[in-house]
Amino acid sequence: MIALYVIVDSIFVGRGVGKEALAALNIAYPIITISSAISLMIGMGASTLISLYHGKKHLEELCLSYIHCLNFLFYLVLVFLVFFCSKQVLWILGGETSLEAMIRGYLYPCTVGMIFLMISTGWNAAVRNLGAPKYAFFSMLAGALCNVFFDWIFIFPMDLGIQGAAIATSMGQILSFLLLLFFFRKKEDFYPFLSSKNFMVFVEKIV
Repeated sequence: MIALYVIVDSIFVGRGVGKEALAALNIAYPIITISSAISLMIGMGASTLISLYHGKKHLEELCLSYIHCLNFLFYLVLVFLVFFCSKQVLWILGGETSLEAMIRGYLYPCTVGMIFLMISTGWNAAVRNLGAPKYAFFSMLAGALCNVFFDWIFIFPMDLGIQGAAIATSMGQILSFLLLLFFFRKKEDFYPFLSSKNFMVFVEKIV
């Protein structure tokens, strides 16, 4: 689904902001794609364990809790790289000096909302393996459609430029997160928790 965010943002930014902003967007997107890929890796690994432990409430919740923990650790690394090592990151990505302001204008709001993408990506895989693939698809589709709507609002009527596209992307990710949170809150006696007792054992199995 992240590919749909990329396509939609590229269309609106290219049409509404200009070719320089589109170039900045393309330079920034590998960061988002890598973050999403890591979250998907964690989610797929954990969802396999959830399938194995289905019906064993304690172990199901433990796996979901470790999804949160691992994603949060990767998110802290992402925040550090984007906000404190941005010059080095942009150099690695091949960003030109003239585009730095635009790249940061997109990356900073996206990074703030990235935790919602990372958690919802992991949750989405878990929801599919818990027997609700349609709901998992709906949650991601709703987020993508939200991105389309707010891309148009922020870029054209409000003229927020590339930052508007980043805010719209974050809002779509937050909506997906809230829909998946609602799914888990409906599950009776669902209270995510963390335990350090077998942390490395579960992490090894997830990865």
